[in-house]
Amino acid sequence: MRTRIQRWRVRLSVLAGVVLFVFAAMTLSRWEEDQLLGRYGEAYGTYARATPRFFPALAKLAEPATYVVHSRILRQHLVDAMIFLCCVGLLEFSEELRDLGWIPTLFRTY
Repeated sequence: MRTRIQRWRVRLSVLAGVVLFVFAAMTLSRWEEDQLLGRYGEAYGTYARATPRFFPALAKLAEPATYVVHSRILRQHLVDAMIFLCCVGLLEFSEELRDLGWIPTLFRTY
C-alpha cells in the first residue's frame, strides 16, 4: 500500500515539474521576445516570424549542394579525436589495472 502511494507522489511530482517548466518556458520566452523586440525593433520581428520558437521546422532543413572542407581544420579535428580516443583507452586500461589490484585506488568519482 505504501509503495503505491509513493509511486503516485513521484508521478504527481514529475507531472507538476513538467507543467511548471512548460509554464516558465512559455512565460519567459514571451517576456524575452518583448524585450528583444523593444531593443532591436522590426529587425527582430522579422527574425522571430521566420524562426520557430522552440522546435526547428524540419521541413525547412535542406542539404547544401556542395561542402567546403579546409584540410588544415579537418586534420586538426581528426588529431583531436584521436587524442580523445587514446585518453579514453588509457583511462579504461588504468581502471582495469585498478580492478585487478595492480594500482591503488587514490579516489573515487562515483
